[in-house]
Amino acid sequence: MDFRERPLAIVDIETSGDDELKHEILEIGFLIVRQKNFEVIDSGNWLIKPHHIENAIHAALSRNGYNDYDWRDAEELSKVMPIFSEKTQNAIFTAFNVTFDWAFIKNAFRVTGAPNLMDYHRLDILTLAWTMGGDSLEHFNLKAVSEFFGTPPEPDPHRAINGAEAALNILRKLKMPAGSLLPRMAK
Repeated sequence: MDFRERPLAIVDIETSGDDELKHEILEIGFLIVRQKNFEVIDSGNWLIKPHHIENAIHAALSRNGYNDYDWRDAEELSKVMPIFSEKTQNAIFTAFNVTFDWAFIKNAFRVTGAPNLMDYHRLDILTLAWTMGGDSLEHFNLKAVSEFFGTPPEPDPHRAINGAEAALNILRKLKMPAGSLLPRMAK
């Protein structure tokens, strides 16, 4: 399949910290979109049951609103990853700060044994946004970039599906003429 025909899997995760080997995914949200027009063709969101919440960073839990009550019926990561694998098959993994999200998702594939059926390319919305406004931004997070491009910011507390939607809104603003995701070159 030509990479230009592959869907984009716009993924956001919420975690118990920033180290994929120590901390856990607490939520996975994704939107599968057509590359040509960013039409959403599938989506999903799961709360993930933590097994070592004692390792969590308090600020991370506060940011994503983790609490025992809301996560009481959360899914096991081992049950979610095969579904995620199937739904993202042939897609290009896309995220705002792709390095962070991909590190956790890659580790989740590894620890659960679920196959990674996605294309090997990765698309970083943060990098694309930087090429269009990096010099004028004081902060380079999803909220600041959303404000810069005039798109709705991710509400607090952060939830994975809301982050994926905020990332998609930025990506739509970045879309160049003729279906190109490449930034305009300086003249």
